[in-house]
Formats: sequence, structure tokens, C-alpha cells
Amino acid sequence: MILEEDSLFDFIYDPKTDILTVRFPDAVGTPVSQIENSLQKLAQNAANYDVKKLLLDISSGVPGLDEEHYHYLVEVFLKTLSHSRIQKIARVIPENPAREYLIDHIASEMYQNLGLPFIGRSFTSKAEACAWLQEP
Repeated sequence: MILEEDSLFDFIYDPKTDILTVRFPDAVGTPVSQIENSLQKLAQNAANYDVKKLLLDISSGVPGLDEEHYHYLVEVFLKTLSHSRIQKIARVIPENPAREYLIDHIASEMYQNLGLPFIGRSFTSKAEACAWLQEP
């Protein structure tokens, strides 16, 4: 079921699996404030629907952000999510070694520095990500 649609994301929730799925679009030329607003809506939906599993599909989206802005948005987003009941976050990332490294590096740094109450992993396939999210 679609919980909400905004200018960047569709928030698709499957109550059977308790997985909230969000596919990231091409963000080239998108203002940082608009991306930040969409990420806040994502965190609000996760909290409002008591979601415990989050699938972020960033495999086809082009970030359109420099590393500094990307780092800032990830940090703010993860801090906001830390106040929800999220337990697992699966990221479906592109099969591009440079982007994979950047995404994993920033995510690992955030998990270490922020002491987040959930775990996250990156995958190159949506099926693998969903399987991991459904593991006990």
C-alpha cells in the first residue's frame, strides 16, 4: 500500500512483512532542502506506522549531491530514524564500485559515530535485501 507520495518518493508499505520500501530517483538538480524534506517525511512515515524494516532502493538513483551534502543528509536522516522503532535498514545500491564504496563508507562511519539502535546492510539485489530484512 502506498502510504504517501511526495515530489521525490513513493512510500510503499507491506504490512505482511513490515517493510517500508522507498526507491530513490535521480536527484540531479534537486535542491538539498527538497531532498531533506522528503527524507523527513520518510522518517515520519516510519514512526507513524511503527515500521521496523526499511528498504532503501538507491540502485538507479543518481545522487546529484557532492560528498559533503550527501554526508550531511545521511547523518540527519539516520539521527531522525534513531527515534523510530526501525530495527533493520537494507540499502540496494548500484553495481558501481566507486558509488558502492562511498555509500558503504559513509554508512559505516555513521553507524560507528552515532551509536544507532538499528543495523544496516548494503545489497546489489532487491531480492537479497528483502530476504535479509525478513530474517529473524
